[in-house]
This record gives sequence, structure tokens and C-alpha cells, in this order.
Amino acid sequence: MNKLIPIFGIMGVDLFFSISSILGYQYYGIDDSKVYIIYCIIVAILNLSLCLGALLLKNLKITLKELLVFSFPFIILSIYLLTGMLNNGFNTLATSFFCYFLLWSVPAIYVAIYVNKSNIFNSIVKWFEIIMLVFSLSIITSSFIPFLQGANFSLMGGATYQSASYIAAFAFGLNLYFLCFGENHERFNFTSLKIYKYICIFLLFLQLSGIFLSGGRGGIILATAYTIYISFSILKSRNLNKINTYFLSFIVFIIFIMIVLPILLQNDIFRSGFDRVFEFISSDGKINWDGTSNRDDAYLKAIELISENPIFGYGLYGFWEVSGYPHNIILEILLNGGITYLIFSTIIFTVFLNKLFKMIKFDRQNRLLLIIFLYPITMLLFSGTYMTNTIFWFVITVVFTYKNNLQREV
Repeated sequence: MNKLIPIFGIMGVDLFFSISSILGYQYYGIDDSKVYIIYCIIVAILNLSLCLGALLLKNLKITLKELLVFSFPFIILSIYLLTGMLNNGFNTLATSFFCYFLLWSVPAIYVAIYVNKSNIFNSIVKWFEIIMLVFSLSIITSSFIPFLQGANFSLMGGATYQSASYIAAFAFGLNLYFLCFGENHERFNFTSLKIYKYICIFLLFLQLSGIFLSGGRGGIILATAYTIYISFSILKSRNLNKINTYFLSFIVFIIFIMIVLPILLQNDIFRSGFDRVFEFISSDGKINWDGTSNRDDAYLKAIELISENPIFGYGLYGFWEVSGYPHNIILEILLNGGITYLIFSTIIFTVFLNKLFKMIKFDRQNRLLLIIFLYPITMLLFSGTYMTNTIFWFVITVVFTYKNNLQREV
């Protein structure tokens, strides 16, 4: 359980909707059912208890760096309270997203410290393969079965087409990663079976098709990012057998897609999703803003607000008084704290990436951290807020509190 609980702390939101889809349950919001909020509270309590219990019972020493991370939620609390006092009250949206931060991000931060201090990251890696299979099954139940029945995609256990496309793309990335680099990890015994490898290769096609059937644009961008990074990593490995096998398989896969895609495009349901995925690209290769779900209006409004207060922005929670979702992490940071906060965030992110790549050189198993992180960072360029993304905070905390000697290269 000490390895399974952190998995729900990291991937709990997506797991809820994926498992709900598999079970045939649709969550329509808190007004319809309290099951989701109860589930989130249970996951949060389990992860916080696991972390704090381990620190107290095992009498583990806290480093200064870990202490700073532990204090981070209290800093955010202070900023939220200060924002409310300065604005003579608390904005409803600001309060909601602060509660989401406490419910989702704080447990992810604390359990990341637990994972590092207990040195169990390499032990929980194999569960990400189970996550890939769960997500793949949810794609089948929410996208393929309705497609075979002649119905369009509706919901994935309550998750929208956008979330479904990211889940499909994340499953694709995990699947491709374990097919190429699974030998670097401790895995479940069934993964060594040849039939399992063939199933995973077939799942690549289902996962990509799931992106098109759901009609989410972000998913295809994420799947492309995974393909580029893993291809680059294969080339960098200088393992000729692996390079030849990978690119031969890649060519065969592309040929298969080229044969199957025209057949699928004859189906109105598949074509509708396919066209929606690429409608943000115009015929001349430029961005078609009419196909971005009004992202242009959101960006223009955010840029206008930023230009009015460019140095210090509107505050971490104060920006909800003047703006909604900017749908871009850079614009959100500028709204939060202007150019000052953007410079600070850029420095932090540069340090983060530098240490992450050192960790990958030190131990190839750490490459999975980058695979995981590509999911939230790609999504946050187009949707959501970084303050409530569990995967985002988990990976950042793991990297910054990682304390092994990073001199040895593997």
C-alpha cells in the first residue's frame, strides 16, 4: 500500500475518471453526486498521512531544502489570506482554486518528499505501466465501443473530450516509453511475455485513435512531443540494434497508419474527431484561431490585462478578480506576478530542468520523470492552471528534493 497510495496522489484525478469510464459510471458534477469530492478527500488524507506518519514514526531527519518545500503550502495560504484582506473579501473563484490546491497539490508535494526519503520511486515505476493499461481500457470503453455502436464520444467517466485526449496521449507516451526503455525498470512478471509486447504495439494504434475519436487538440501535440523525445533518446543511446529495431518498427507503424487512416476517414464519426483535432491548423500551415475554442479571445484579454500591470501583475489569487483562465501557463504567471514573477519562474524552471537531466544521466530510470512531466507542462500551455496540477507539483518536488550524488553517469 505504501507504493500504491502515492500513485493515487500523483494520478488520482485521471484515475477516477478512467476507472469510472471502465465501470460505466458518469460523473456529472458535485450537484449530481458527492462521490468525486469524497474520493479526492480520501486520497488526500491517505497521502498526507503516509508522508507525515513516515516522518514521525521513522524519525526521519528533514533537510533545509525539504523544510522549505514543507513550508510552501503555508506560504500560499498567507498569500491567499493577504489577497482577501487587500481586496476586502475573497473572490469565489480564488477560494475554489485555493481549496483545489489544498486538496490536490499539497498531498502531491508531500508524498513526493515521502517517495524521495523512502527511496521508493524506482519501486512505484511499474505501477505506471498499470496506469497505461487502465487508461487504455478507458479509451476503449469511452471511445471505441461508442464508435463501433455508431455514436460520437460523449464523456470519459465525466471527463471532457479535452481531458480524454490528454489521457489517451499520456497512455501512448507511457506505452512507447516502456516498449523502448522498459528494460531499465523493475516490472511486473507478465510484461516479459511476448504476447504482452504485441498487445502493447496494438495499443499504440488504439491510443492514437483515441485522441482522434475524442477530438481533443492537445492530445495530438502531447503524443507528438513523446514521439520526438523518445526518438531522440533512442538515437542518443547509440545502441545500433535498438536504433534499427525502433526505426524499422516506426516505419512499419507509419505505413500501417497510412493504410488504415483513409479507411477510417470514410467514417463520419472518426472524420469529425480527426478534423477537430487539426482544425487549429489552417490550409497554409498557420494557426487557425477560429479552431482554438476562443483561445485567441482569452489570450488577447490576458495580454491586455498584463500590459496594464506588467511588472508585478495582480497577485497569485488576485488575478481571478480581473481575469478567468488565460489558458497558458506563461500568461498565467504574468497575470500572477508580472515580469518579476516570470523571471523568477524562468530561473526556477531552468534549475529544475538542469537537475532533471543530471538525474537522468545518473540513473536512466529517472527518464520516466520527464515522460510524466511532459503531460502537465504540455497541457498547461493550453489549458488548466499549474496551481492545482498534481503531476506538475509531484515531479517538481521530487526533482528539487532529490539528494543523491549526481556525478556518476550511466
